[in-house]
Amino acid sequence: MIYKAWHSNGVTGYVRANHYTAMDYVRAYVKYKDAGGWWTSYYYIGSDTTPTTSGDYYLSWSIRPGYVQMRVYVKAYDSANHYLGSDTYYVSLPTGGGDPPPPPID
Repeated sequence: MIYKAWHSNGVTGYVRANHYTAMDYVRAYVKYKDAGGWWTSYYYIGSDTTPTTSGDYYLSWSIRPGYVQMRVYVKAYDSANHYLGSDTYYVSLPTGGGDPPPPPID
């Protein structure tokens, strides 16, 4: 279902999902991996209910800084909110995905 996921300079993330006949909207989520190999929980990116003229769904978001990889997860639904399926896509992030995260507060 995911045609492609990518980033622009490690700052903005994008996902393009194919539209199939039964689909009426998609919801997208992302989680991030740090340099130590630990993954965050999923963050909700948003929904798209209107495929473009080319028939695809597009979403963009600001990438959280300080990570080396992101996993984009897209779920498809019909008009009655029935879950139709999902897909994932991994994207490497340059130089840790932007500025490093702030140090933890003790």
